[in-house]
Amino acid sequence: MPSRPKPHELVHLMPGVLVRNDVLNIVDKIRAYDDRLDVQFLDPERFPEWGDAPYRIVEKCKDGFTRVVFSVWELNDTVLDRIRMADMASTDVLARLDANNAAVKMNANRRFREQVLGEAKDMLIHAMANPKTSYKLHNDQGDLVTIQDDKGVTKRAGK
Repeated sequence: MPSRPKPHELVHLMPGVLVRNDVLNIVDKIRAYDDRLDVQFLDPERFPEWGDAPYRIVEKCKDGFTRVVFSVWELNDTVLDRIRMADMASTDVLARLDANNAAVKMNANRRFREQVLGEAKDMLIHAMANPKTSYKLHNDQGDLVTIQDDKGVTKRAGK
């Protein structure tokens, strides 16, 4: 049984064409993710345009045309991540946005409850420790709060 090539070993695809094994693995993963996607290699000898990335991720569209999705300088796992993030069919962007907004709202409500409950706890602790039958204090908003045995709790706006 032949040994499996190491990630950086060169593999002969056809006469005169050598490719690193890790690059072939990425190409296989891209094709497995979506059979409409493929990878093109732009040979610098045949495409001497300066500044062009050597690899293009392309999509075979239903209309028969092959369109470039994006170009990359190196084929590695970040290419797969980029494909997954751009895939609108498998990623529901609206659901992710709604979930994020719900988490932000829940966090804001939690902080508000903690503030209100903390204030009420402070008032109750001070009132219980006070030997008098009435107790006055200012809350966080500056309102004067009066706690009296016979009348209960009253609040006046402002200081």
